[in-house]
Amino acid sequence: MKKVVCAALCTGAAISAAASGHSFYAAEGAGLGKELPAPLKIGVSTGNGIGKCGENIVFTVDPVDIPAGAEKIRISRRIDSVIQGYEDFPVKKFTIVMSLDRPGHLSVHGVYVDATGKVLVPPPDSCAYGNGVFIEPEKLSFARHEPADFDRFWAEQLKLLAAVPMDVKRERKRNCETWYGDEVEITSIAGIPVTGCLRIPVNARPGTLPAVVSFHGAGFKRASFRSDYGNNVIVFDVNAHGLNNHMPKEYYRQLNENPPAELDIFSSRDNAGNSYFKNMFLRTVRALDFIKSLPEWDGKTLIVHGRSQGGAQAIAAAALVPEVTLCAANVPALADHGGVFAGRKPGWPGINPEKNAAIAAASDYVDVANLAARIRCETLLSIGMIDTICPPVSVYLVYKNIRAEKHVTFFPAMGHNAPPVLLDGRERIRKEVNK
Repeated sequence: MKKVVCAALCTGAAISAAASGHSFYAAEGAGLGKELPAPLKIGVSTGNGIGKCGENIVFTVDPVDIPAGAEKIRISRRIDSVIQGYEDFPVKKFTIVMSLDRPGHLSVHGVYVDATGKVLVPPPDSCAYGNGVFIEPEKLSFARHEPADFDRFWAEQLKLLAAVPMDVKRERKRNCETWYGDEVEITSIAGIPVTGCLRIPVNARPGTLPAVVSFHGAGFKRASFRSDYGNNVIVFDVNAHGLNNHMPKEYYRQLNENPPAELDIFSSRDNAGNSYFKNMFLRTVRALDFIKSLPEWDGKTLIVHGRSQGGAQAIAAAALVPEVTLCAANVPALADHGGVFAGRKPGWPGINPEKNAAIAAASDYVDVANLAARIRCETLLSIGMIDTICPPVSVYLVYKNIRAEKHVTFFPAMGHNAPPVLLDGRERIRKEVNK
């Protein structure tokens, strides 16, 4: 079942909008209220975020809260998240018209600038205030063909992982009235363990608890004992890089500034069998192997959740572990690596800016749009319509390739941020684990 939601978003508030010709998922939190004020709003003539080839798409730029010193509004037009140019306009309401004669994505981004060109009131976590529109997205095509041996490759990788004994170390870090928390380290592939924070209700009976496994966005950071799924569930928050989760902040800051060779995410880009992200995806599988081994797990409900890089890990987990029952992946990264060959911006981390043939061939195996075709559980996705880190086309291709029940929500004014809590899948997860 294919369902699409278009939610208008500004600083955390959302309202649902109807889209003719598309059925809509009744997302939790739809109708939360009015949009919160933004200093610069950009509306669009297609209220559902979808236009037609050759149609004139009208973007309306409205300076609703002009900062002191603003001399111009600087606009960038983008096609498939690639900048087509910048232009400065007077600080007043005006329109921009764009069209595209093929399937793709159009967006307009704007900021206030002063007389020197300095940006005023920069928007948080996105490139600009703006809006975006898909052009006949159901007709979008992949830039590269999936490798013929894709399934064989991953079957061999899973066998290699299975050959590594699953040795587990657990260290109690929290003892609370209703739950306890363990730091966990599990042997995995390529010498990097799975590490994370495991939260389990006190006095849980064997075979009674659903489980949620959450994954992290890019960067080196701690896992934590997550409480956002309720108290009657196993929660395993996985560190993407197998790090110790109880080090001082300075430790992670230094890793982000100067990561060691073994944590180089671009290592072996031209060798699928040794690529960093292939091993990361295998760690997601090992994390779920661990959860399935816990006596408290009910053997029925296994949910994965993440954003950006974490969304990519959630997609990989759902594709490679058949026991997964629900996948919530917000603005997932690591998709459409081959998009550079079609003139569009690929998903983070832009693994092949050189358009190298060997890197292209290897990266096909860790393209989550290809992995998405193996998902057999219900999947929830979100797309930031002005996201320039995980561009809308890259995420839509993930959605397009899923053959199970799926739902996608468009957030028109969202860059690479997290959707509102009630629309990012967590409310649905809470309902699922409390059935």
